[in-house]
Amino acid sequence: MRKKYLIVGGVAGGASCATRLRRLDELAEIIIFEKTDYISISTCSIPYHLSRTIPRLENLVLMTPERFKNQYNIDVKINHEVITVNPKKKTILVKDYHDERVYEENYDYLILAPGAEALELEIPGKDKTPYFLIRNLNDVSRLTQFMSDNHVKHLTVIGGGFIGLEIVEALKSLDINVTLIESQDHILNLFDYEMAQILHKVLLDNNVQLLLDSKVKSFSENTVQLEDSKTITTDGVIFAVGIKPATAFLKNTGIELDKKGYIIVNGFYQTNDQFIFAIGDAIKVRFALTNLYEPLPLASSAVKQARLVADYLNGLDVINSGFIGTNVIKVFDYTAAVTGLTENYIKKRKLNYQYETVYLAPSDKVSIMPDAHPIFMKVIYEKRTGKILGAQAIGKGLVEKRIDALSVALKFGGTVRDLQGLELGYAPPYSTVKDPVNLIGYIGDNLNRGRYKQISFMKVRELVNKHAQIIDVREKHEYENGHLIGAKNIPLSELRSRLMEIDKRKPVYVHCRTGARSYSACLILNQHGFNAINIAGGYLFLSYYEDTQRRLDNNHPNILSNPIFN
Repeated sequence: MRKKYLIVGGVAGGASCATRLRRLDELAEIIIFEKTDYISISTCSIPYHLSRTIPRLENLVLMTPERFKNQYNIDVKINHEVITVNPKKKTILVKDYHDERVYEENYDYLILAPGAEALELEIPGKDKTPYFLIRNLNDVSRLTQFMSDNHVKHLTVIGGGFIGLEIVEALKSLDINVTLIESQDHILNLFDYEMAQILHKVLLDNNVQLLLDSKVKSFSENTVQLEDSKTITTDGVIFAVGIKPATAFLKNTGIELDKKGYIIVNGFYQTNDQFIFAIGDAIKVRFALTNLYEPLPLASSAVKQARLVADYLNGLDVINSGFIGTNVIKVFDYTAAVTGLTENYIKKRKLNYQYETVYLAPSDKVSIMPDAHPIFMKVIYEKRTGKILGAQAIGKGLVEKRIDALSVALKFGGTVRDLQGLELGYAPPYSTVKDPVNLIGYIGDNLNRGRYKQISFMKVRELVNKHAQIIDVREKHEYENGHLIGAKNIPLSELRSRLMEIDKRKPVYVHCRTGARSYSACLILNQHGFNAINIAGGYLFLSYYEDTQRRLDNNHPNILSNPIFN
């Protein structure tokens, strides 16, 4: 018997589900309903059209209704909004904006992929300043037209998430001055606080006015008033404060939604109605490490869900292993990537994990290569088992390559010890003999076995203020270019012959540039009876962290009055 599938929403999830259904069933009737003017658009590429990296808006449209019909024999109805669902009758009510009519359509199976809408803050005086949301092609066209017509010189972006940062970079590429307002103490809450400091520095280095812990109080004509009484003069405001599921049309239909409007689904993305499925930004997915359900608004996740649903509906064997949340973003000439859990997430959700942290800042390729760059990395793993829990990496070089490798290891339950034996591609333009991923394995396994101790670079200010015994094992010329106040320079190559200069009665805190030499120094010192503690992350991590906090001195007034560097 011929099946009839109706799909609500024609972007990543909906379009992918439709094409997979067709590949599995040539006889099925498949209809996509999309309320906007376009089908199968590259929503994630919108900021790159704004920056003119992708010059033509039409390039963001990956398919047309005509191509869908000709290539897949799938009917696509654009400008058709599904306004309600009747599960008992197995029908939907559709508003056709072409012919200005409302009609019913029946189904055998219904797949909901309505996506999400941009959140819009209700702030006094909002109508007095031009403001924009960025979610679809019409939004970006409206903003582009506004900038062209008004010779815009300054825009304010509210929200320091992924979309906010991509918009900031796009605007700066157009020589527009930008103020970024973030209500939390750091941007990109998928990253931990100390890792975000590196990205704060990137923004400041690119002349973005960055305001953290800041909330908008009101708007007046071309002015943003903050709760701390600061004012920003601006030509317009862009809201990038998050999204909400576009599920208002499902209220009172009997389809179960949670308190925030997300569609509740099981492991097969099936709703409480056996004939209705949901995928994409309108659902929460199961995170494999925690078994908690969270939003994961990524096109890459939506297409995986789409395939599973189509396979399940056609009787294929399917496995839903959950998600681990791998994300990557370009921020000017840096790449930031994250996978799995972060400390911030563990603490916020009050999860019962006993974990250890690895910080390192290795070179992304052989250091004598002219385009070699450090990668700032943080990995957390379970103390007892060594199981990898999450990883973050930021840098100019080959960052995503390392997070992808760690994502695979994490997905398959790998440990830090497993990372030591990973065979990763090596050649000087691409890696080092010991790849950064292998280094994480060596460091993590050594820590897990108690072979040496460490302290985070974030504790160094406290050590300096307490006049702790700090040994800098970098070379003399490195030390002379900048060093910690009170730190004694004993290069690693001279350490064995100068042990008498170190006080055995006190702990010895050791650092180098990235952590590799200081690790070796700790092993030497411990075997000579010292209580040596490695400063994880090294001078490189510390200098980025302190420099950023100094430049954001309104948030950290103690930094300027109490320097720790010479």
